[in-house]
Amino acid sequence: MAAASSPRGGKMERAYMHVVQPIEKTHRGRQHDSVESAKAAWDKAGVCFVETFVDAALDAAARRLISTRGLRRVGLAAKADFELVQWERADDSRRDMRRQELDDALRRLNRILVVDHGLDPVPLCEPTAAPFSASGAKARPRRRGETPPGPAPGAAVSTPVGDGILLRARKDGIYEVALDWRLPGNQA
Repeated sequence: MAAASSPRGGKMERAYMHVVQPIEKTHRGRQHDSVESAKAAWDKAGVCFVETFVDAALDAAARRLISTRGLRRVGLAAKADFELVQWERADDSRRDMRRQELDDALRRLNRILVVDHGLDPVPLCEPTAAPFSASGAKARPRRRGETPPGPAPGAAVSTPVGDGILLRARKDGIYEVALDWRLPGNQA
């Protein structure tokens, strides 16, 4: 498997596998009682399961298989590749889920780049989710200091001035929204 020698006499140091099913359902994972023990077994064999290219790069950098600057380049390339994907209109919720997944990975990457190495962070992806209106039910009066009910941060929302992504809900009842004001045809 991963630890086996290649025909040229070298040894593979690490293999990165995209998670497409629960790890406990994989060949080696079925032999274990928990996800953690299955991951540990795969890790011992030199296999790392990842959700994004950024996660693979983070693991590779931690093992000194790539440089910190290489790590940053992977983050920039992953963001650029994501923004080039031509999503179908019906895939809006899937696109937003993948954007959030990538942004989470970029936040982990940025912590290492900025805090540990003093490098510039990789910008997060622009919110581009399909708009939807939050529940039309009437809100009950809030108590002082209570967070207003409504969609969670990261949710797509529709406002009187345009569609966007909810960044946060303040205690005073004001919602901060990143508006998506692109012209028709995705022109800037």
